[in-house]
Amino acid sequence: LRKRSFHLVSHTDVVMTFQLQCKLVIYFRDKLLKIYLLKFFLLLYMKLFKVFYLILTFCSAFCMYIQTNDKYGILFVMSSYGYLHVIDVNDSICLYEGILTNYKVVSPAAYKDSGIVCVNEKGYIVTAVVDEEEVISCLSIVLKNKSAVMKFARRCNLPGAEGVFAWKFWELCDNGEYYKAAELAVIIHVDSLATEKIIEYLRSAKLGKKEPNPVFLYFKRRLENGPLNNIGSFKLCELFLQRERKNFIIYLMKDSKLCCSKNWAIFSKNMTTFWPGQRIYEPVAILRLLNVFPRNIS
Repeated sequence: LRKRSFHLVSHTDVVMTFQLQCKLVIYFRDKLLKIYLLKFFLLLYMKLFKVFYLILTFCSAFCMYIQTNDKYGILFVMSSYGYLHVIDVNDSICLYEGILTNYKVVSPAAYKDSGIVCVNEKGYIVTAVVDEEEVISCLSIVLKNKSAVMKFARRCNLPGAEGVFAWKFWELCDNGEYYKAAELAVIIHVDSLATEKIIEYLRSAKLGKKEPNPVFLYFKRRLENGPLNNIGSFKLCELFLQRERKNFIIYLMKDSKLCCSKNWAIFSKNMTTFWPGQRIYEPVAILRLLNVFPRNIS
């Protein structure tokens, strides 16, 4: 009887403990879900609060019109006295503020897909449009937050951000974040001289013995986006021929990923040796000798 009662009590104990654990798990899960939802709505509230705080702060006159723009993720905020503010919703910052017209605004409306149009009390039609060619250059001068300008340019795929991207690239390199710098260098559209400088800097990056050189990540991302240009093709061939990776170059040639040109001889002035005791001044001839370079070059 004692054994049976012991077993019965033990079984009841286990059942009660199991039920208690289930309730605790459900309770904690419920609490965690509530905390997660609270954090989510708190962040959403803070984001909306920051946006509308900017609107109320900058608009000294009565805010009579707000126009959203999905193309750039911005808000056009127009006051009754012609004050215009352009606010980036993603980063909750004011991109532009100024007087669009000196007279009271009568009927503002959306203009195409990149601006706002209004009629003032004098009957003049006034428009404000985002100029894709100049907006990043202007924001780089006006705004102190360069990271916000870079995010806006990258999100909207706007030209003119090469200077901001270059600034971020060298900042990442100074902080030792070479892999992030290599990822960023892929989207920087610069001339051949700057491209060569970036590649050489990534090649000379001092890392640990087992860490791969960031220049390989750079070329990998470049090749994923399409064929390389003259200087990129030349530098990649120089890099892989030094490591005796001839088959990889042949594969890229067949896949039309490399740009072959007689201009390679111009880039070969500072080219290092492929093997001891020999300096290469004509990479085209050497690649022909290795049966890598095609005969019909442009």
